[in-house]
Amino acid sequence: MGTRGNVGAINPEGTVSVRYVHSDADMDYLPYAIASIWWNTFNRDTSATIAALLAHDWADLDPTTKPNSHTWAGDVPVAGVGMRIAAPLTDGPVTGRPDQIQAHGLMYLLDPTRPSELIISDGKGSDLTGAPAFDLNIGETVHIPQR
Repeated sequence: MGTRGNVGAINPEGTVSVRYVHSDADMDYLPYAIASIWWNTFNRDTSATIAALLAHDWADLDPTTKPNSHTWAGDVPVAGVGMRIAAPLTDGPVTGRPDQIQAHGLMYLLDPTRPSELIISDGKGSDLTGAPAFDLNIGETVHIPQR
């Protein structure tokens, strides 16, 4: 439950922009949650999903979040996306080469040029062309239990 990570986007010049995710950022959960958010909350609109993910640092991402969901420590529910951290770590997204930014664990990245894929980077290299990709189309059928 305490696995930290990052969500964000690959920029046209090859840099990334990311925001912090405090909990549940492991491979067994977060790619599926992002796929569900992309498919159900934003109707497969990658640009809208990127904008939402980069708007806040996140306590967690959970597509079952409702506007009145119970919060912890002042977190703020964002319906269909998750709990945003009330006091973010930074004023905005952290941007730079994947291997040069201060990242917290894995980076889960949307790429506007590959709109149905989630690119997963460990931040050890600057070239993302060989990074693993997760098919977001699974969001149509993935079931995220309400927490």
